[in-house]
Amino acid sequence: MNKLPRSRLFARWFSRRHFRRHFIEVLEPRCVLTLTVPALSSLPGANHTILLDFDGHVTTNTEWNTYDFDEDGDVNPLINSPGYDIDGNATSFSSTELTRIEEAWKRVSEDYIPFNVNVTTVDPGVEALRKSGASDTRWGIRVVITADTEGSEAGGIAYIDSFNWNTDTPAFVYVTGAKSVAEAVSHEAGHSLGLDHDGASGSEYYSGHGSGNTSWAPIMGLGYYNSVTTWDRGEFFGATNRGSSANFGEGSDDLAVITTLNGFGYRNDDHGNTNATASALAVSGTSVSGSGIIERTTDIDVFRFSTAAGLVTLDISPFTPGPNLDVKASLYNSGGTLVATSNPSDVLNASFSLILTAGQYYVSIDGTGVGSPTTSSPTGYTDYASLGRYFVTGTIIDLETLPLPELTINDVTVNEDAGTATFTVSLIGTLTGAVSVNYATVNNSAVAGSDFTAKSGSLTFSLGGSTTRSVTVSILNDTAVESTENFFVNLSTAVGATIIDAQGRATITD
Repeated sequence: MNKLPRSRLFARWFSRRHFRRHFIEVLEPRCVLTLTVPALSSLPGANHTILLDFDGHVTTNTEWNTYDFDEDGDVNPLINSPGYDIDGNATSFSSTELTRIEEAWKRVSEDYIPFNVNVTTVDPGVEALRKSGASDTRWGIRVVITADTEGSEAGGIAYIDSFNWNTDTPAFVYVTGAKSVAEAVSHEAGHSLGLDHDGASGSEYYSGHGSGNTSWAPIMGLGYYNSVTTWDRGEFFGATNRGSSANFGEGSDDLAVITTLNGFGYRNDDHGNTNATASALAVSGTSVSGSGIIERTTDIDVFRFSTAAGLVTLDISPFTPGPNLDVKASLYNSGGTLVATSNPSDVLNASFSLILTAGQYYVSIDGTGVGSPTTSSPTGYTDYASLGRYFVTGTIIDLETLPLPELTINDVTVNEDAGTATFTVSLIGTLTGAVSVNYATVNNSAVAGSDFTAKSGSLTFSLGGSTTRSVTVSILNDTAVESTENFFVNLSTAVGATIIDAQGRATITD
């Protein structure tokens, strides 16, 4: 790390040599070819951008062009970076190159999917990448992925905080494998957002721990070799980028630095966090599906579905390639009682295969951790940055085999001086949608206006709500001695249910 003022501080990733000659020698101008890059965007319309520039770029009028890194009097007013190339043919992208470009974009977009920022291969123009002033609302960072390594061992370089600069000052990435490109891009973009390296005792870059699907490393460490790489706040054994001095004095919380210092925050929550605000899974025959994003450490997404009795299967899988999310899923019945939880320790997805009774169910989805990352023999990761996209698939029992719920009303007996008579309308069976029913009082030996107050209206039952409703009728008391009288409350015009007991009798005693 060069000891420069923060405004001119840059970081190299994995570099063990002097700063690249490419940036300290004036190069002969070379043509930046017109290459066709797939148009990929993670959040079109967002005000802030992380541009993955694969087709070559000429860098001028930036800190890269004016600073004499070797202090030998030479600067480079023109930096001409050729496009991404792995086969020696710089005139076009091969199918392999296009596949790697798309995979790299997918991986980077997943690292940044919790945030209100567009990871894209579509150049939005210089004015959408530089912050022109305090009133500007649209800016970002260009990351140039170039084949011109000039023998460097650096995976990439970036200026700290350059995301917020008033020039189109790119970060540079010099690796070629799809995962390597993605790790380097996310890392260098992280520097531009104000993040420092995540190291461990004796090493500037922490290379992670674990094996298999849950092997882990921090994005701001060395993530080439691990299945899961995420943002971090120093929650691993021997972490050095922690405390109030971490991330250049902004603290160790990567997510807080990203979302508070760069003009953008988190995406809006896409699904409710409770049964009452649950989203319905899409149903096609006996198949169900859904998707979403866990945007914050505290986010929980809840979905609902209804099924007839039988075998129900659900799978909740994180986005691939390059998942950041380790899924924990819980299944609840219509009353909110926990039925089952899925949180495997060796894979990132959660799944259920259960014989269920007919009814309404809820599945909650959360990011989780695994293992013990802070012990001296670390494994896994905390749930701090277990964030990202997920997809729900499954099978249910066809609801067409499920009978409609049934409605009944009870009889009541009250004394004339009780003041009211309260009937209970009950819903019996499985509620798969909203139910409504009309009610009205009907005279018998008791007459409205003399013995009770006439009443009519409608009752509704909703998913996840109570299965009983009350109808309260005012009883009129008088001084005359009368024999026992009665009146009725009739149910009619039910929607979503069948009425099996349509009349409740009220008996008034004197």
